[in-house]
Amino acid sequence: MFKRYWGDLVIVVGVVLMIVGLRVKLADNFKEQQVAIVKAEQKMMGKININQATVRELVDLPSIGDKMAQRIVDYRNSVGKFSSKEQLKEVSGIGDKIYGNIKDKIDL
Repeated sequence: MFKRYWGDLVIVVGVVLMIVGLRVKLADNFKEQQVAIVKAEQKMMGKININQATVRELVDLPSIGDKMAQRIVDYRNSVGKFSSKEQLKEVSGIGDKIYGNIKDKIDL
């Protein structure tokens, strides 16, 4: 008799875990879709989010090459998200001139 209940319990636990896994996957997919929508909106506006952009996306900015883009990503990874666009000038090699070239093309 115990074996019968144990088997039913295993089935119920399996179903519950499957439902929880499905909910987590759906939530992850929803978050990914939201991020994709935000990126698409920013691209339509011609702005790059410096808190999310990859090296490949950053090199699309004027005056930003591969090495500078990598420095931006490295800075962001070590310090955290940029709290203002002007904070980008704290990245080695980005001064007033480069910042002036990109400030209208970036966003947070």
